[in-house]
Amino acid sequence: MSSVNKFEQERHQLVKELLLEVPTINNNQQRLLAINQIAATILRSRPLCRRFNGTPLNGVYQEIYLQAKKQITNHISQYLILSESHEETKLNLNIKQLAPGYLYELQTSIFQKILDDEQLKKMGLAAQSFLINSELRTYALTELVRAIKLSGRLCRPHVQKFSANLYQTIYEEAVTETLCYVCLNIDLYDPNRGNKKFINWVNFKLDKSVLKCYERHNRYAKFEIPSSQILEQTKQPENVPDISQIIREYLIQDPDDIFLTTHIRNRSDANFTKIALAKFSGQSWENISQQLDIPVPTLSSFYNRWCRRFAPLLNTELKKYF
Repeated sequence: MSSVNKFEQERHQLVKELLLEVPTINNNQQRLLAINQIAATILRSRPLCRRFNGTPLNGVYQEIYLQAKKQITNHISQYLILSESHEETKLNLNIKQLAPGYLYELQTSIFQKILDDEQLKKMGLAAQSFLINSELRTYALTELVRAIKLSGRLCRPHVQKFSANLYQTIYEEAVTETLCYVCLNIDLYDPNRGNKKFINWVNFKLDKSVLKCYERHNRYAKFEIPSSQILEQTKQPENVPDISQIIREYLIQDPDDIFLTTHIRNRSDANFTKIALAKFSGQSWENISQQLDIPVPTLSSFYNRWCRRFAPLLNTELKKYF
């Protein structure tokens, strides 16, 4: 899903209408209220600090939201000042420069700047404060994972040890594994260790996970289900069966109904067939996560676990053609 689609067109239309109204307001207080309304409208599609079951934000989530709103308000005010000083191009400045895609990127970059280690630490401690397995803890951990990824503070350890393509593969798996660890072991986080930095605790685990993922990659490389994009780049001898097509058809036919009936708990629609075919076609975990409304760590963990279990079966099927 593109950033333009994420920032809903209806909201963009409302933002445009409000932007056109602001220059007609002479009262400074009312003008500021109108700009605040525009900022609030933009933030309805925010990537972080969403309400829990419709309840008002509080604590660190409210703090981050208010900081983001203030920065967006200041940004819009500057654009309005610029547009009013260029009367001939006022409409173009308001509508073109504040297009939906730009507004989405704007709020994303603002949240990224706000998410320093202190805010991440507060979010981690907030998650610890909720009961294990409670809905509030699930909400807090979901927000924390989003914040960690959005902050851009995850390290990239051992990058010089591997080729670019191999590193990207194991790094993505290591990040997923690390975020799963954070969710399952948030109570182990001690704010007085790791130079009192939350991200140091996360990156320490990520460093170890990269090496472990590399070991697993070597162990199971011969069983890896390749993506169609990789296979298309590989020149195969004439009269040799298309490996990608063989695996794809086998997953779809599923003669023993094992792939279709293997699914994430309580989500029969999120079965191995659907997830494997999505990965096989080159889709990212983020795209699949949005389609199924399931967190990336859950999807990746399920997929990797069952890939290894099904590896001998897939290998046997391929041997029929060679």
